[in-house]
Amino acid sequence: MEGNVIHTNVLISANGIDTHAPLKCQSECIELLEQIKSEKKLILLDSDRDIFDEYQRYCDLSGKPGVGDFFFKWLHDHSADASRVRSIDAKKSDQDDIVYEILKDIECLAGFDRSDRKFLAVAMTYEGQAVIHNATDSDWHAHRDCIAGIEGVSFNQLCPSIFQNQ
Repeated sequence: MEGNVIHTNVLISANGIDTHAPLKCQSECIELLEQIKSEKKLILLDSDRDIFDEYQRYCDLSGKPGVGDFFFKWLHDHSADASRVRSIDAKKSDQDDIVYEILKDIECLAGFDRSDRKFLAVAMTYEGQAVIHNATDSDWHAHRDCIAGIEGVSFNQLCPSIFQNQ
């Protein structure tokens, strides 16, 4: 079963508040979140809860007022259902310059934002095909060729028009 890793900016963009995402991008994010729920697609999180905790910093657990908030509440409510949400043990490194062991030998990730590495580590650690969904983070666009070369991981850029001139 394909696993889905959803960058926090997708939830933020779906909320439509405090985002630089254009309306078309916001719509794409809403559509993705609705599709994942309705088609019962598997969502991947890290067992250390770093991704969930980041969602919680930007979304309201009451599920209101935006679609990203509603998705976050839904995710919370379904987190014990392993057929919908899977916690992946992406082993962290004890070396200061390496956040996750699985990423240590990928040289093309030099300069890749440390706060984004949790999403990639989860996708790479998952035993199956994983897709990472991004809306507005330029770091993913800048490293797209590197990520494309990682076996078992694909990348879904929801809002490519944001990066047309880069």
